[in-house]
Amino acid sequence: MNRRDYVSRINKVMNYIENHLEENLSLASLSRIAAFSPFHFHRIFKAIVGENVNEYVKRIRMEKSTQYLVNRSDLSITEIASACGFTSLSTFSRAFSEHFGVSARDYRKNGQHRKNSQFCRKNGQEVLDTQRYSEDVSAVDVQQINVAQVRIERLPDLHVAYVRHRYGFSKGIYSKEIVESFNKTQAWLRQNNLDLRRSMEVGITYDNHDITESENCRYDAAYTIPAGLTDNFGHEEVDIQDVPGGLYAVYTIRLTDVSSEEEVIVQLGHVVDYMYGRWLPDSDCLLANRPCLEIYHTELQGAVVILDFCLPIEKG
Repeated sequence: MNRRDYVSRINKVMNYIENHLEENLSLASLSRIAAFSPFHFHRIFKAIVGENVNEYVKRIRMEKSTQYLVNRSDLSITEIASACGFTSLSTFSRAFSEHFGVSARDYRKNGQHRKNSQFCRKNGQEVLDTQRYSEDVSAVDVQQINVAQVRIERLPDLHVAYVRHRYGFSKGIYSKEIVESFNKTQAWLRQNNLDLRRSMEVGITYDNHDITESENCRYDAAYTIPAGLTDNFGHEEVDIQDVPGGLYAVYTIRLTDVSSEEEVIVQLGHVVDYMYGRWLPDSDCLLANRPCLEIYHTELQGAVVILDFCLPIEKG
């Protein structure tokens, strides 16, 4: 067995965890999904992901619960605890307070006000992310974003080839490593005679940058592929998955006279802030438990860039 097999199996487990947080995600059950013994699975998971499996599951559950607390007022804290895999409200409340240094009830009350300023991180530390783009500039640009440009669309399921970027990234900050991940996926399509003109370039994001440490934020650099294709042809990093469709709030970014990719990513950061911090609270929609999508319609050519930021929603 080579590294490609290990990475593919761990990707499968990470995808399962993301979609089954409410279940009993024990070491034994996850090792069966990976087809490893529990002992070897534990060691392999930590070697590839950088956290042991129990720490990873707990962190993802905690961070997912903050999104529910702030964006799902229709759910009680007990319901949120259950949706995130906790067997009782008391267990969830204790774990939340230990992880964030504040109660879930207080976080729900004040969570929205932490966006774009100081926010609560692990162990209750209030920190500023010094890698973020300028908040003063962000405030100006967000004011210029027009709510009328947001539209509701039902997107289909996407069958994609992807490279999972495991080394984190910051919202609004250009990442050379993510670009390299897209290049690897694109090269795989070419090597296997897949027509790029029929493929859609998609960035898949899973985490809330206001809560998840930048180095832990996950990103899949993906291209859509034909539905029947399930073989990655032995590539060490490229894997294949299905991304669930559904309702999305879509904001199209159109930039002209673009001189660098950095400009595009900065504007994308402003749009993410706007959609989470202003549009969603003022809408009649609720945040859905699916990843956000970045759909790139054009590359940086002719100094024009068009991309969609897609926020997963459901009707309230």
